[in-house]
Amino acid sequence: MLISKLNPFIRYARFINLTNISAFENVISLDNRLFYACNGFGKIIVNGIEYEMNEGDLLIIRAGNPYHILTPPIKTTYIAINFDFTQQSAAQTKPVVPVAYTNFSKDLLIENTDIFSGVFYKKGVGTVYKKLSSIVKEYSEKKIYYEQKISCTLTECIIDSMRDAENNSSASENEAMTKLFSYLQANYNKPIDNRTIGDYLGYHPNYISFLTKKITGLSLHQYLLNLRLTNALSLLENTALSIEEIAFCCGFFNSAHFSKCFKKRFSTPPSKCRNV
Repeated sequence: MLISKLNPFIRYARFINLTNISAFENVISLDNRLFYACNGFGKIIVNGIEYEMNEGDLLIIRAGNPYHILTPPIKTTYIAINFDFTQQSAAQTKPVVPVAYTNFSKDLLIENTDIFSGVFYKKGVGTVYKKLSSIVKEYSEKKIYYEQKISCTLTECIIDSMRDAENNSSASENEAMTKLFSYLQANYNKPIDNRTIGDYLGYHPNYISFLTKKITGLSLHQYLLNLRLTNALSLLENTALSIEEIAFCCGFFNSAHFSKCFKKRFSTPPSKCRNV
């Protein structure tokens, strides 16, 4: 996000209360959306990715991304704000109704800006609740200069949330990295992929792939293959296990495939690496 260009125009702000019999269908908004969970427990799907919305969680959705607010199991309250990141389309003051996926065209988007793309999601941003609530209040009362005031307040909320995300990202990443590589070391001999790991550790499968690539420079598949082959080499050099047994112990369920991968990695067949 290019914060230096941020000068939001708020087109609509309100509290929305959802129950187990109300929710929003899959739509595409033509301006940006901010959702902040005040209480309850909900989920919002954006581009097929599910975001949990517990109390204090914040989600910003760039215009043009399909989203779907799921029916919550209990009464859930959101602060919902429709806005632009800049003032370039401030002449369009009336709220803009989202469109169905089949009716969407990029030409319908209210704003054309490179400030932000995709989704910003931050859990536990309790510090912005009062400020976001004040935006709803100012918007409903519409006192003199309210537009300028709520623009400044939303800017402050976005900056506070992004600062919080930056401060926590390194610690969160380190924790995730430790969990990920501990899991791989303990389970490399099993049939696993990014979805299996994500389900176990509580991370999105795409984040598992991103983290592995960022830390190691390798894809998850390549890192896991190297880990298996390195452990296989150790077993070849230090045990009397057969090649078939070693292949199975290291997550290969076909000894021929194991031998092919091993030779490609170490430029020699497994049988030439025996010390026992």
